[in-house]
Amino acid sequence: MKTKAGQVEISIVIPALKPPVELVGDLHKQTFKDFEIVIGGGDSIPKGLNDGIRRARGRKIIFLESDVRVLDRRWLERMNALLNAHDIVKADQVILQDPLPESYNNLGISSRIAKETLFNESYRHSEDVEWFEHLRSKGYKVVRARGPVVWHFKKVNVHKLVSWSFEMGVAFSRIALSYKNPEINFKRMFLSKAYTFGGEFLMLCGEIWGIFVSVFKGEVKKH
Repeated sequence: MKTKAGQVEISIVIPALKPPVELVGDLHKQTFKDFEIVIGGGDSIPKGLNDGIRRARGRKIIFLESDVRVLDRRWLERMNALLNAHDIVKADQVILQDPLPESYNNLGISSRIAKETLFNESYRHSEDVEWFEHLRSKGYKVVRARGPVVWHFKKVNVHKLVSWSFEMGVAFSRIALSYKNPEINFKRMFLSKAYTFGGEFLMLCGEIWGIFVSVFKGEVKKH
């Protein structure tokens, strides 16, 4: 497909402070070559995404997080085929911790829609969840695709996990109150979290009690 002078078919936008070496290496091995890599700068992820969107020259935009690997050399070729048929496509990521399916990672979108639907920079967490709700409120449909996948090697330390979880909850409540989405139900959300917390807490108590009883009764044996 021919593009205008200075234009490319796909802009791959990566919010990061510096180019991720391994990911950039993966992208240059792709079979599909009509693309550019745009590193979006900023002091937050939504600012980095918006910076990348504004500078993107592609007819289509694909978002990637900086800590993913693209191991399938035909990944971009397949994403391009999906974007020829749909305006917005969210493909899967292989990840150990993926609490939210609505992530901008491995998502392709028409450049026109992206540039008129920027990320809300007042969100430092859950900016992608808010962005999905924004797209829905404007009548856009996000098509789900099982593949092509990217491999997401997310690194989370305890301090970041604690602060991230709390701030994610704050952001989620803001989103739920801002958009009328029947799938976001506070009662169901609270009951689900309480059930999960209660079950995990009771399991922890059982594990501690099991250790105590086993040691006290001398049931611990070396094999």
